[in-house]
Amino acid sequence: MATTYQNILKGIRNANLLERSQVNAGWTDGLAPPYISVIEYEHSLQYDTGGLSLKEATFKVVVVHRNCDEAETLAEAADAAVSLDDGLTPQAIGVFQESYRSSQTDERLQQWAVEIGYKLIEDPSK
Repeated sequence: MATTYQNILKGIRNANLLERSQVNAGWTDGLAPPYISVIEYEHSLQYDTGGLSLKEATFKVVVVHRNCDEAETLAEAADAAVSLDDGLTPQAIGVFQESYRSSQTDERLQQWAVEIGYKLIEDPSK
């Protein structure tokens, strides 16, 4: 059984926005744009008297491209793949965008990055 993090990566890869090797967990050194990284994954569990009731995960999707227009266009497609996919994970209840940042990267000034923060809510009983 795949983890929530693995399912998020699989969902983005299955949207066929880029080659599968261009969608990764964490940062990848030496990867030329365009690419998508899923970073800062974290989850917490909520319990009620019946046991585990909800799992909330937060994560960020970072889209890197050669310029602002291309990065924003790819980020829009990535956001649609994540936000509109009720089946992003088998136990997903919903995925909600929590933050959005678009800026030139520090490492290479000829690259642009869009960082989108999400909250994913899952029902472990599904």
